Amino acid sequence: VTTMTSKALTARRRPESSRWSDVGWNLFDFLIVTAGVLTVACDYLVVSSNKRTGMDATLLRIVRLLRLLRLLRILRVIRFLKQLYLLAYGFMEGAMAVFWVALMAGITIYLCAIILVRTYGKPAEDDPDYEFFAHKFYSVPAAMFTLFEIMSSPTLQTYREPLAH
Repeated sequence: VTTMTSKALTARRRPESSRWSDVGWNLFDFLIVTAGVLTVACDYLVVSSNKRTGMDATLLRIVRLLRLLRLLRILRVIRFLKQLYLLAYGFMEGAMAVFWVALMAGITIYLCAIILVRTYGKPAEDDPDYEFFAHKFYSVPAAMFTLFEIMSSPTLQTYREPLAH
């Protein structure tokens, strides 16, 4: 296995063509093959040094991660299949849109939570809804969670009466 990996490593270091688009894929292959060589070396180190048990567990996790990285070679197929590329690109763009929406929602909830804590966080003790406001808006994280519940809850029964005043 080690000799085949080494041969693949040296074969990939030589440029196959002069096209610029292949340079990225060759670099990608070089990194994956190098990760394979590192897993073999780490396996050898783990087997040969059974004395250090704390380091063995960490090294085994690294080896597993490097083995999983070899699965990334499948991504090379995307280059040849236009429909698969378009589908993967659409998923990536959709994930970026969801990320930005979640970030904007988080910022909005955070700002509203700060305002609510400053406004309702310390209600007067004679307020009829003292317990509700003191429990739901006593800190920014609690207010953020309350706002998230209000935003995502289909029924607002627990919030209807205190917020009606």
